[in-house]
Amino acid sequence: MTFSRRAAAEMTRRVERIAGDVLGERASILTGGLSWSGTFHSIGARLLREHALEIGLDPAFTIHDREDSADLMNLVRHELVTLSDAAWHGDDDAEPAHRTMSPFGSLAAEGSTRSSTKSRNR
Repeated sequence: MTFSRRAAAEMTRRVERIAGDVLGERASILTGGLSWSGTFHSIGARLLREHALEIGLDPAFTIHDREDSADLMNLVRHELVTLSDAAWHGDDDAEPAHRTMSPFGSLAAEGSTRSSTKSRNR
């Protein structure tokens, strides 16, 4: 067990080579257990999948890395802004305005723009 795929592959190769040198034809006894070699994350994911139903998970679960998580959050943020804009403007088909804030921040920004327009018109 190690941190990187490269290190895990190298450790597996070394164990196979050493076992072959020491045990000869009986090396398969030892190298059969190498299917459990890998990174902390891959072994953890394998254990979770193997026992998923016992702990209430779908065995086909997905693990997101940081980039995947950021992409997913951007999709959710986009959907929330779209829904917020549609509700604010009373238009079910409204396209999102150019905003990067949450819907609540967007509404607050629109409110402050409207109040500043009113004060200028006085």
